[in-house]
Amino acid sequence: PTADERIYAGSIALRPLVKKIEKAEETKYLLRVLEKRLGAGTPIVTLEMLSAEGAPTGYTCDLCFAHMLPVYNTRLLRTFADLSPALPALVLVVKRWAKANGLAKTFEHYISSYSWTVMVVYYLQVVHGLPSLHVLASKLPGVRELGHEAFDVRFVDNVADAQKVLSGKEKTRLKALNSMSLSELLHGFYKFYWEEFGWEDEVVSPRLGVREKRGSRRFSPHLEETRVRLKGRWQMSRLPNMLN
Repeated sequence: PTADERIYAGSIALRPLVKKIEKAEETKYLLRVLEKRLGAGTPIVTLEMLSAEGAPTGYTCDLCFAHMLPVYNTRLLRTFADLSPALPALVLVVKRWAKANGLAKTFEHYISSYSWTVMVVYYLQVVHGLPSLHVLASKLPGVRELGHEAFDVRFVDNVADAQKVLSGKEKTRLKALNSMSLSELLHGFYKFYWEEFGWEDEVVSPRLGVREKRGSRRFSPHLEETRVRLKGRWQMSRLPNMLN
């Protein structure tokens, strides 16, 4: 199906659910519709869970249709967190910092919440040796080398398999990473993206886990540029999906 056909199918699938929730009494489903983007590239409905009395709880979720990438991304992030337990806390701190400083407003062309997560993973890879789960998968028997598909879902999704193919040097670097404090990692994150990262031509790619420029043939031709606003001026960078 074409992109337009996928958008139409997602919109048609979600519309009856939205209508049903909006028309029902809030105490019936204990849900309310916060936002609906049925015409977006990936149609999404944002729901909030309500208390038994129908009061807002602040717990929200995004609902989409026939869109599997979030499932793979969740598995990928979970495995990264199993390898580096400090990752979730570091992501949380960075996201809260970005929000507090007005740097997470995608409608103003700043970096999205998800992209901050991607940036944290990439920083831990290129600076501290967190391995690429895609590269590790290519070392397992029966898995071919990394290609350049639009979305590559061949990755190691458990620590046991990762340990089988990690080299001695990789295990040593991972152990050193896991001995660092959260404050050390946070300071390093700021330093890397402020002083070292090439905003004009470098690509943030947890799939590869190494520093590459946007002209590299190792990236999918479908990789899109994202305009981000940092350091007081418009910058061009490439912040791909975790699987790109």
